[in-house]
Amino acid sequence: MAGNQRQLSPWWQMISGMRAYGVAITVVWAMCACTVLVVLAVSAGGTWLRAGFAGGALLELALSALTLRFLSRASVRGRFDV
Repeated sequence: MAGNQRQLSPWWQMISGMRAYGVAITVVWAMCACTVLVVLAVSAGGTWLRAGFAGGALLELALSALTLRFLSRASVRGRFDV
């Protein structure tokens, strides 16, 4: 009964909704940032610039994956809408 009351609580529903927004924002941010960094890596003139932008894209993917992992572990049973 206590778990059911918690899920019906407006505060619990707000926190669950914030996790869903966090996932959506993380995914959109990662796609945009990686696209920009890859385009810069391809169009950069120097080898070091290309390597730096490509490394930045990989770092952005890794950080986004860690953020998504944190959000999925913070949710109940891996679902963001519960």
